[in-house]
Amino acid sequence: MKIQCSCGAKHFLEIKHSIEAEPVLFVCPRCGVDCSPFVNQLIQQELPCAGPLTPGPMAASEPSLAPKLVARPHLHKPEPAVPAWEVGCETCSKHPMQPVMRHCLVCQKPICRQCMETFGYVCSVFCQGRAESTGIHVPLYAGRRAVIEAKRWRRLGMVGMGLGLGLVGLAVFWIWYAWYASVPKAVFSIRFEDRAYSGQTEFCGGQLVLLHGGTLARCDLKSKKNIWSRDLTDHAQVGRIVETRMKAIQQAIHQANAEASAAVPKMPASEDLTNGAIRQLSSALRFYVVASNLWVAHPGRLVRYDWDSGKPGSEMPLPNGGGHERLRGNELVVASQSVSGQAIVTHLDLIGGLARTEELGPPGRISQISNFGVAPVVSAAPSVLDPAKVTAQAQQLPFAARIALPFTLAVNANQERALAEMRDSPQGRRPGPLASPSDPGAFGSILPAADGFVEFSARLLESRIVTRSAIKAAPEKSALNQLSGANSTDAANEILNEIQRNRGDDTVAEDESRYQVVVRRPGMPELPEWTGELTGPPELVALQTVDVIAAGKTVLVLNRKNQKIWQAGLAYRVSAGRAGEPFAIGDGPCAEYGGELYVFDQAVLTAFELATGKVRWRLPTVGVVGLFFDGAGALYVNTTTASPESIKYSRQIDITEKVQPVILKLEAATGKILWTAQPGGFISSLSGKFIYTVETYDPGDQTGQMDIGVETPPYFRLRRIDPGSGRVLWARIEERVPVAMAFDQNLIRLVFKREVEILRFFSL
Repeated sequence: MKIQCSCGAKHFLEIKHSIEAEPVLFVCPRCGVDCSPFVNQLIQQELPCAGPLTPGPMAASEPSLAPKLVARPHLHKPEPAVPAWEVGCETCSKHPMQPVMRHCLVCQKPICRQCMETFGYVCSVFCQGRAESTGIHVPLYAGRRAVIEAKRWRRLGMVGMGLGLGLVGLAVFWIWYAWYASVPKAVFSIRFEDRAYSGQTEFCGGQLVLLHGGTLARCDLKSKKNIWSRDLTDHAQVGRIVETRMKAIQQAIHQANAEASAAVPKMPASEDLTNGAIRQLSSALRFYVVASNLWVAHPGRLVRYDWDSGKPGSEMPLPNGGGHERLRGNELVVASQSVSGQAIVTHLDLIGGLARTEELGPPGRISQISNFGVAPVVSAAPSVLDPAKVTAQAQQLPFAARIALPFTLAVNANQERALAEMRDSPQGRRPGPLASPSDPGAFGSILPAADGFVEFSARLLESRIVTRSAIKAAPEKSALNQLSGANSTDAANEILNEIQRNRGDDTVAEDESRYQVVVRRPGMPELPEWTGELTGPPELVALQTVDVIAAGKTVLVLNRKNQKIWQAGLAYRVSAGRAGEPFAIGDGPCAEYGGELYVFDQAVLTAFELATGKVRWRLPTVGVVGLFFDGAGALYVNTTTASPESIKYSRQIDITEKVQPVILKLEAATGKILWTAQPGGFISSLSGKFIYTVETYDPGDQTGQMDIGVETPPYFRLRRIDPGSGRVLWARIEERVPVAMAFDQNLIRLVFKREVEILRFFSL
């Protein structure tokens, strides 16, 4: 039964059929009005079986306070049961409408849920204080607002503390990564007593095989111990070389004395000759590792060394003295030439230790074999003045030393004039290119291709050498007439360029001769040979799907069937890259990637469509030396800050102008420049996200070189750059220069003159 009091309060009454026939006492808990008569009347109406109830008298002044009946006489569903406390007599002293939940532990007053949310198991702050003063234990009520707020703040504090610790941990990790983990550290090193000027390293499982000069060794990287080492120097051959050189020098001394020459060579110390011979023999050594089979290429022979002990075992002859072999799988392939002039390719099985030969073409066709396109090294006569070194040293001089630089250069200029006669002699001239005795104008080479070998030969048809000046004319008003601190740099430049003129190095000779070029496929007689005429010294580059012939300002493309696809002209002569660079600096001057051919000349990088020769894009840049492709559509270019004027005046010396290396990242398809950076040095290795640049300076042997009063120490600067921006991630600088270097992702192998070192760093 539902009733509504005159105060507006609604009440729910539960009436049972077993109610006794006596009036019910009902007082509104909200307003305190006695509604018993009206309630009893309603009970009689709803439950006639309850019998007559004797209603209590109601005050005459209270009829307006009678509750209004809200009846639902015909409900199919029973009303939910109302808790008994809603009709109980005991209510909270502070909140009459709230049921009593507990009694205060101090004063025993009834308290409701609202009171407990505020004070807990006591009714007021006063009782709370009495409990604390009298020592009454009051349990902590979990539903108290202060407790809930404390839990919430504690939870927020824990979350904040976790975030703070996470940020601190992230900062600590970043500091550890940026300043320690990402910087390369030496994880293995081994030192040697003797100096070495060549070397090689290779990984084989957990083992490191290294060649340091003439010392071959195998080391265990886990225990960081040397398992064995062996000296490969042939001391008997060293003695023969020293004896031969001493006889040649003695003969030169006698001849100079007989001719009363002003410059008489001196006999070097025997120790210097011995070290030079050891250095020569050591530089010719190299090793190959195939499935724990260790082979070392000596001059004229290939020797197998035992993997466990390092003792020498079986040998195989190395044709033509070796020097430029190519490893293909388990075979070492060497191109050579027979006495009759026939091209021969020797296949050396590095597992079975067997050798087989393959004759390519009829005899007498090849006049010179440049194994795999590598030209023989021609040593020039020593020079008193190296302009590049002098320029680099002069740029580091302090102001006072620059003022005195013209006087130092003048002394060296006199020495140059004294040796001019010796340089003009036949012994001092540089030898020309090798030629065939039967045809002095012919030369050829055999190069490896994707499907075998390609034979390239050329014959001179018409010789035309164009000589032009490569140094600006001397100034009309010389700075030497009124030498002062302000024009000391100009005076030094004048002296250096005058030395260049006196030496005959003020001009350059460009070969514009006509050559007949022949390209054949040895072992494929069904393919016709290609023959054509080109202007300029030709060079063949075998790429993945095509062969490119570069000659002067022309590039010509042949397919694998020796058929000409297209020919294009260039604005400048094809660049030959950077000669003498000790480390790899990229592909070039021709490279194939993504269906395009990239060619760089002295001042322009051009992308051709490989199938048609259509120019996709051109990028003017002077001094390109190499290209790298990352496999993701990006092209990295090693170039310089040189100007086009440096091409015209390539022999001009200016100690105030320093050409810096530059790295460009381009979109290979469009030529769009993504970023430009000058981190120092050129890219030497690119493997995914690992990009390394190398910058070195090695003064080397200064004997006979000009001393301008400054000593620049050697340095080696290795940097890793970010492929996304070109920013330097870290730099490692040492005052020594490695003679060999190799990269394996985040592992770096360095061979120094007295040490072999393995570097490693952590990378995300």
